[in-house]
Amino acid sequence: MAARVMPESVNSIMKIAQLGFQMADWCMDAIALHPVFPVKVRSLLNF
Repeated sequence: MAARVMPESVNSIMKIAQLGFQMADWCMDAIALHPVFPVKVRSLLNF
């Protein structure tokens, strides 16, 4: 029983994963479009 996963939960997990990938794409686009942004991120993360 525990190994069986509900289709609804699988569907929601897939939706969340898809949204996460889309947001990662948006972040990459933002970094590519705005050269100042990676510098700010590096200064915040102390890289």
